[in-house]
Amino acid sequence: MSKEKNHYFDESIETKGQFSSIRGDEINNYSDKQIKTKYNFGNRNSGGSGKIIPIGNITLSPKKATIKVNEKQQLTAKIDPDDATNKKINWSSSDQSVAKVENNGLVTGLKVGNATIQAEAADGFGALDTSIITVENSNVPVESVSMTPKKASIDVGKTTKLKAEVNPADSTNKNVTFESQDSSIATVDNTGLVTGVAAGSAVITVTTEDGGKTDTSTITVNNVEVTGVSLDKTEISLEIGAKQKLVATIAPPNATIKTVTWSSDNEGNATVDEDGNVTAVKEGSATITVTTTDSNKTATCVVTVTDAIVAVTGVTIDPKSAAVNVGETTQLTATVEPENATNKKVTWSAAEA
Repeated sequence: MSKEKNHYFDESIETKGQFSSIRGDEINNYSDKQIKTKYNFGNRNSGGSGKIIPIGNITLSPKKATIKVNEKQQLTAKIDPDDATNKKINWSSSDQSVAKVENNGLVTGLKVGNATIQAEAADGFGALDTSIITVENSNVPVESVSMTPKKASIDVGKTTKLKAEVNPADSTNKNVTFESQDSSIATVDNTGLVTGVAAGSAVITVTTEDGGKTDTSTITVNNVEVTGVSLDKTEISLEIGAKQKLVATIAPPNATIKTVTWSSDNEGNATVDEDGNVTAVKEGSATITVTTTDSNKTATCVVTVTDAIVAVTGVTIDPKSAAVNVGETTQLTATVEPENATNKKVTWSAAEA
């Protein structure tokens, strides 16, 4: 782009004042110093001393360019005429957050967007040109991925976090996925959080979305061992035929294997089923033992079995009445009901009729 300049001033002047502008054949404002010179502006072919040749046209190349973030693009400014007196160019960007330009026309992409780069002649005659720069995301491919820790050990029900590092650090697409080789042993979510499911070993694999790069970590899952077992009762007394449930408590509460077995050392007196239900069989005693499947921890309860108590519901005397002479005797019989009452003992007393 250009502006024509054909200004002539071919007189010698000697005056005072501030020399501030030349327009056509006018000089305005003079300084207190004497000025005596000869001017010739504009016509390249005109004679005279002190000739100034302005830049008439600037052409930028390329006119459009697309670069990535952090990439550079060199713009070239062609000046016309070649023998312009002042060839200095002032460079500027319409959006320096998108693209910046150095004073040699070197443009750097900073963020995604568009910016217009302008090159303007510094001689003040208005010649300029522009170039449109489009900045896109740079695509830095993934070269590898590494996962830490490479090995980890956790208890069943516990978690650990795996960290995946994508290389290089400025890779454009750092998305990864995690996968467990055996989810029955350990599971993993999309953030790398691993949860122990059952005792054993599982390999966790991380895979990059860009390039399919992989790395692995081996997770060992351990059972939480049983350290003890206790019963809610250590002694009970039951009548024959009665039942009582015993409750076992495993320690620690988060033990992995909480199964137990039950046994009676005298099943003739008392039995126990797989759920800890004790049944009194006959008078006597028996020791009930609970044993943990893991670590064989035990606890016991002593069961005392007694006869069932059948309460007395009534008593009758036979005969209901009798007459005896002084010095004579008669036999009275007491019948306790029911017949199987546990305690049939009676006491006798007499009262005057």
